[in-house]
Amino acid sequence: MKMFALRIPDDMRKKMTGVNINWAEHLRRSIKEVLESEKRRAMIRKFQRMTQDNPSSPSGTAVRMIRQLRDHG
Repeated sequence: MKMFALRIPDDMRKKMTGVNINWAEHLRRSIKEVLESEKRRAMIRKFQRMTQDNPSSPSGTAVRMIRQLRDHG
């Protein structure tokens, strides 16, 4: 595991020591959540780029296709 240093103001550090929280673990979880959120955003942007040039289908097309596949295999 790599080391990551962070500078924080002295008054914030004093407040942190007064709270019973494992700050390293909390920060690791927070960073992981942000990375996962950004990954989802990137996937959404990619999907939007892939689908923006596709022509739209008439309403009910998906329902008809699903029924046809279900009923006629």
